[in-house]
Amino acid sequence: MVPEISIITPIYNAELFLEEAIRSVLKQSYPNFELLLCEDGATDRSLDICQSWATQDSRIFLYRHPRGKNRGVSATRNLGIHKARGRFIALLDADDMLTPESLSMRLKCFEQDPEVGVVFSPAFVINEKGEPTEFCDSLTIGHFGPVGISSPFDSLLIQSPGIITSTAMIRRSSLDGLRFTEDLELQYEDWLLWIQLSTRCLFFQHPETLSYYRVHKNQAIGENLFKYYCCCLYLYRRLVSMGWDPGCIHPIRNNLFYGILHASLFQERFGLPPHQLFLYFLLYLRNSEKWDFLKLALNRLSQRIQARGSKKRKGPS
Repeated sequence: MVPEISIITPIYNAELFLEEAIRSVLKQSYPNFELLLCEDGATDRSLDICQSWATQDSRIFLYRHPRGKNRGVSATRNLGIHKARGRFIALLDADDMLTPESLSMRLKCFEQDPEVGVVFSPAFVINEKGEPTEFCDSLTIGHFGPVGISSPFDSLLIQSPGIITSTAMIRRSSLDGLRFTEDLELQYEDWLLWIQLSTRCLFFQHPETLSYYRVHKNQAIGENLFKYYCCCLYLYRRLVSMGWDPGCIHPIRNNLFYGILHASLFQERFGLPPHQLFLYFLLYLRNSEKWDFLKLALNRLSQRIQARGSKKRKGPS
């Protein structure tokens, strides 16, 4: 029987959480799926775990890059898309999990509206032990845009990636040649795909929370912010090269400026290193014509440097 849903899980050094992800798939109330374990040259026990599970259930398949190379998460997801047989493609990272009704509830949304090409939902936040935990003062993440109604998301996605990858299911026909970009490995590699899909189809945010998003202790928020602003610069240039009107995508470029303007907030809340703030400024400088904004950003940075120098001169009281 041809599966209705293909679940694609890219795997790289995920031995700690991989089996939990697999078990969450096998607990689905909707049975007509295939799980594609796409191994990306891991150096831990991930490959052994994949091989073991692939022999236990006929719906589980293991795929690797030629010669077992490490190609990155985008190329690995694309490998899964190439191998997928289902009419719908669900994405699940190896450290995340699905709720038991996740597949069935998202599938119903596609059946109710043929114009919907992407269904996603919020996700529960869990820690390394699988326990509920807070992320930015909330136990859930991924609330983004209109809820419970088929909607265009192009203007929203220009402003923010918004969608948690492990909550997303895509109608295969909506992809029609689109793939994850393989020349951007900066954590937000799926953002361009969501933007491109938003020009082709409607999106639907399910009101139920249908996945678990795992937060690792070794996640560095400051570093992730830096990757985010690098991604903003990349996306702006990439979309312009694809023929997009710069006036329509200016929110992406402005995100880079706001990162500089609010550098003090980032440093206080996330402990962002000063050298990364300076790199934000250089990235924006290379891509901006708003010299008045740049002067304002420079003044803000100058004030912080002066204040820091003043504290050093005063010394401890």
